[in-house]
Amino acid sequence: MRKFVYLLLIILLQCNSGFAQDNRQRTSETIVMDVLAQLPASDKTKFDQNMHELAATGKSSVEVLANMMRPADEGKNSSIEYAISGLVSYVTSPDNKQFVSGVREGLRNSIEKCAFNTGKAFLISQLQLCSEKEDLQLFVKYLDNKELSSPVMNAIIATQESDDTILELIKDRKAA
Repeated sequence: MRKFVYLLLIILLQCNSGFAQDNRQRTSETIVMDVLAQLPASDKTKFDQNMHELAATGKSSVEVLANMMRPADEGKNSSIEYAISGLVSYVTSPDNKQFVSGVREGLRNSIEKCAFNTGKAFLISQLQLCSEKEDLQLFVKYLDNKELSSPVMNAIIATQESDDTILELIKDRKAA
C-alpha cells in the first residue's frame, strides 16, 4: 500500500509540474501568437503587458510578426501591423528605451527579408520612428526603388544626424 501511495504521489507531482510554465519557457512564436490573440487590448495596462512580452524577446518577435505579413491580395495584415506599431510605440517611450536596440535590429532584418514593397514600406516607416545613424545605409539601399523612395526619404530625413547623408544624396543627384 505504501508503494502505491508513493507512486501516486510521484505521478501527481509530475503532472503538476507539467502545468507550471513561465515566460522564459515560451518561444517567440508562442509569445507572438498569445499577444495577437489578445489584441486589441481592453485597456492600457493590458496593452503595455502585451507589448512588454514582445519587447522582452528583442528582435525575434519583430521578425516573427514581419514574417507573418502578406501582400494585400493574399491576406490581412491589420493585426500584425497593429502589433508592430504598438511595439515600436512602446519601446520608444522614455521608460522602455532598453528595448529599442532589439526592436531596431528586428526591423532591419525584417526589411531585408520582406519580399513585397508594401511590407517593406510599412517596416521602414516603423524603423523611422526609432532609427539611428547606423540605419541610414539601409535606407539608402532602397532609395532607387520607385515604390519605396518616398518612405525611404522620409526615414532618412527623420533620422538624427542624417545631414551628411542627405548632402551626399544631393551631390549624387539621388535626392530630387
